[in-house]
Amino acid sequence: MNARNYRPEIDGLRAVAVLVVLFYHAGMPGFSGGFVGVDVFFVISGFLITRIILSDIEAGKFSYRNFYERRIRRILPPLLLVSVLTIPVALLTMYPDQLVDYAKSLIATQLFAANIHFLLSSGYFQTASELKPLLHFWSLAVEEQFYFVVPALLMLAARLGRRWVFGLLWAIVLISFILADWMSTRQPDVAFFILPTRAWELGMGALVSMHFSRLDTAVVRFPGPAAMAGWIGLAMIAISVPLFSEITPFPGRYALIPVVGTALVIGFSRPTSGSGKVLSLPFVVSIGLVSYSAYLWHQPLFVFARLHFGGEAPLSVLLLLSVVTFILAAISWRWIERPFRDRQRMPSKLLLTWVISTAAICILAATIILARAGFADSYPTWQRDVVAISAADSTDYTDSSEYAKALARSFESKASGRRVLIIGDSFSQDLFNMIRANHAFADDQIAALNIPARCGASLGGKEAEAKISARYLSRCREAWQQLRTDSRIDQADIILMAFFWNSRRMDSSVATIKALSSRSDAVLRVIGSKDFERDRKILIQNSLTDAVDLRVRPRKGALAANGMLSDALGKEVFVDPLTILCDGNRCPAFNESGRIITYDGRHLTPAGASYLGYRLFSAPQFSGLNPL
Repeated sequence: MNARNYRPEIDGLRAVAVLVVLFYHAGMPGFSGGFVGVDVFFVISGFLITRIILSDIEAGKFSYRNFYERRIRRILPPLLLVSVLTIPVALLTMYPDQLVDYAKSLIATQLFAANIHFLLSSGYFQTASELKPLLHFWSLAVEEQFYFVVPALLMLAARLGRRWVFGLLWAIVLISFILADWMSTRQPDVAFFILPTRAWELGMGALVSMHFSRLDTAVVRFPGPAAMAGWIGLAMIAISVPLFSEITPFPGRYALIPVVGTALVIGFSRPTSGSGKVLSLPFVVSIGLVSYSAYLWHQPLFVFARLHFGGEAPLSVLLLLSVVTFILAAISWRWIERPFRDRQRMPSKLLLTWVISTAAICILAATIILARAGFADSYPTWQRDVVAISAADSTDYTDSSEYAKALARSFESKASGRRVLIIGDSFSQDLFNMIRANHAFADDQIAALNIPARCGASLGGKEAEAKISARYLSRCREAWQQLRTDSRIDQADIILMAFFWNSRRMDSSVATIKALSSRSDAVLRVIGSKDFERDRKILIQNSLTDAVDLRVRPRKGALAANGMLSDALGKEVFVDPLTILCDGNRCPAFNESGRIITYDGRHLTPAGASYLGYRLFSAPQFSGLNPL
C-alpha cells in the first residue's frame, strides 16, 4: 500500500490481532479466545492482497513475477531469519523426539506446508503444541497457499468482467464457510488448519476490498452510522477474546463474530472516526508496524522458555518475554523487513540468493537432525529411554492390531474362559498393555470398549453434553450410545474400568459406574488415575544407580480424584495404582533395571506396563480373580 493510500487504523488493527495472540499463547487470564487474532490477520490480508491485485489488473500492469517478488520481500526474510536462529537453540534445549518433530516442521515451513504438518502431527489446542516453536507458522502457510491461488482466479474473472469477480468471491466465501461450519464439529483439527475452510475469512477481506469505493462513499455520506459500525466491529473482536476458548467450534459460525467485526472496522473506520482515532494512536500503530515480526518471534521464545522450565513457564516469565518479543520485532523490522522491501538496497538477484541459501541451511540442518534421529545416540544407553521416547510409545509398543481385535471382539458363549471387558480411555489401553505384558487373564476372552478421554465416563444426556466442546460432541454421543447399549456389558463376567478420572466430573463418573454395576452381574474393578511429575532434565541428571532410587511426586489432581473414587466405591471395587506404586508421595520413575516407567507421567512404557501391571494384579482386590 503506497503512502497516498496508507491507512494507519489497519496497522492499529494488526496491533490488536498480534497482542491478543501473544497473550493467548502466554496463558493470560481473559484471553482464552486470543487465537481469533489470526482470523483478524486473515481478513486484513484478504483485503490488502485483493486491493493490490485488482488495482494492478485495472491499471494493466499486473505481473505474476512482480506480485510474487513483493510477497517474497514481505514474508520470507524475517520468517527465514527466525527459522534459522531457532536451529541452535533447539539443538541445545530439545530432546531427540522433540528435535525430530521440530526438524519436520522446519522442512514443512520452507515448503509452505506447515499447516499440513501440524494437522498430521498434532492439533492446535493440544498440550504438546505448547512445545512446538514453529507451530504459529501454520497460518503463514495458509496465506502463502492463498497467494498461489487468488491471482490466477482474479485474473481469469477480471477478463470476464467485474461481476464475475464479485460472483467468484461470493462463491468462495459461501462454499468455504459452509464447509468450515460443517467440519468444525466433525473434523475440527482439519477445519482449523486447511485453506479450504479458511478461505472464507480471506475472502471476506477481499469482498470488503471489492466494495471499498461504495463503503468510502457511505462513510462520507453517513459519518455517524459509519463510525458506529466501526465501534461495533471493534467490539465484536473484543468480545470474542474472553468468550471463546479451545472448546469453541472453529472456524465455523462462531468465527463470524471476529471476522465480520474485522470487516466492519476495515470498511467503516477511518483515522477521523472514533474507533479509527483509537487504532491510529501512534503507539498502537507502532505495534502494528512490527506485528508481523512480533508474531514470528513470540512462539519460539515462549516454547524455549517452557522447555527450560520443564514444560510450564511462569506467566511472569512469558509476559517478560512478550516485551522481549517486541524489542526483537523492532530490530527485525528496522534491519530486515524494511531493507528487504527496498529494491534499491536489496536487488532481486541478491534477494533470491539470500532466500534460497537461508532456506537451504534450514533444510540441511533439518535433514541432519532427522538422519541422526534427533542425536539420540549421543546419550548414554540407559538415558535413551528418557530422552528419545515419544507420545507414540504409549500406544504403539504393543501390536495395535491386538487392541483393535479387542475393540471388535464379541464374546463367544461356547468358548472357554471368563469374559473380561475393559472400558475406558487411553488409560484403559494402558491397562490392556499391562494385561499383555504380564500375560494376565491368559485363558480368558478379553474385549475392549474405548471412550475418548474428552468424553469421560458418562452415559450422556444434556448435562454431560454441556461440558463437551461442540468440536467433539458428535464423537462423544457415539461413545456414550455404545456405553449404554453394548451387549458385552451384560455378558461380561469381569468388567475393568480405567479412565483418567477428573474430580470435576466425579459425580457423573460415579453415577455411570454404579449404573453399569447395577445393570451387569459382572465383578467390577475400577482402576484409579496415575499422574506423576516428570521433568526429563531431572530424570537424566542421575547415574544409572541413582536413577533406580529416584522418586517423583504424584500430582495433586490424581490424588484427589482417586480419593473421591475410593470413598464412593469402597476399597473392594476401587484399585489405586498410586497406593500400590508409591510410598506416600514418593513414586519410582524407573524400574529395577533402570528403565523409565512412564513416557509422559501418565501413560506407561513397556517397562512400566510390566512393572506396574504385576503389582496391580497382585493387589488384594484381584486376589479372588486370579489374573496371573
